Amino acid sequence: MKKIFKILYLIFIINNCFSNENKKNDLYFCTAADAKYFDLLINLIGSIHKTNFENLKEIAVFDLGLTDNQKDFLQKIEKTKVYQIELTHPDLLKQVRVNNDNKHVPGWYAWKFVVLKQAAEMFPYFFWVDAGIVILNPVDNIFDIIIDKGLFVGNLPHCNKYQTIQHLIKKFNINDPKNNWILEKHTVISTFIGISKKVVNNLVLPLYEMTKDMKNFIDDGTSVNGFGSSRPEQAILSLWCYLYGFDSYEIAHSSPAPVKLNDKEVPIYIAIPWHVTHRTQIYLDAKSDKHYNEKYKEFIKLIE
Repeated sequence: MKKIFKILYLIFIINNCFSNENKKNDLYFCTAADAKYFDLLINLIGSIHKTNFENLKEIAVFDLGLTDNQKDFLQKIEKTKVYQIELTHPDLLKQVRVNNDNKHVPGWYAWKFVVLKQAAEMFPYFFWVDAGIVILNPVDNIFDIIIDKGLFVGNLPHCNKYQTIQHLIKKFNINDPKNNWILEKHTVISTFIGISKKVVNNLVLPLYEMTKDMKNFIDDGTSVNGFGSSRPEQAILSLWCYLYGFDSYEIAHSSPAPVKLNDKEVPIYIAIPWHVTHRTQIYLDAKSDKHYNEKYKEFIKLIE
């Protein structure tokens, strides 16, 4: 009888160890949309449901100006909740013109840093993705990186000098010779941002505090190519990452961008337009690609 108990105990230990090794992390996603981005938002949610539903805990949708009917529908989607954005400034959600093509967006994108702070208070870690993105394959390895390193952001080969207004150059003392190199570095984009508790105090909270002065975010035309060429919120994120030593990962066109994790290289597949492959995990600009921006609505699971 004792031998049987020993054998059963050993089987239990082995099974428990095996299951712990293969246990996937809970996934928390975060995004935001207004009424005109609702269809893209639904497509994003459908893509997450299709690829990552099993260990998905929540998709937090922050309201940039959704209609009541749109919010009601979102609340009927499994593992999805709608949240209001804290107004750190009266103009945080005000529609503003951001280029000469008459494009309007809420609050110069400053609200994004408020959302990061709110989500950091809600979840142990999360992955912010813009509503125009689609998730094409599981992203468990990206969450591994977020949890391990605290921050997961990417950069594209555009020099920071084209994004950065003079107000930010003065504020961050970028003209100092020891900092001036940052203007030639690649821009850290805010299209996707992975955050854990590790970077709340030294990244999330300082960015959140900057939203209380909209002068930090207004394109005043003083970047290299004038009004419409700057994205001050991306400039702020870039300056902060380079000044304070936060890593960003170069986004490859079609080949993987390897990230070091526990002495192993983890391949991350992030695609910009026209470079999607069967391995792509995150397609950054699905909103401009009709093959992808209407494809995933059917995979949404509604609460029964």
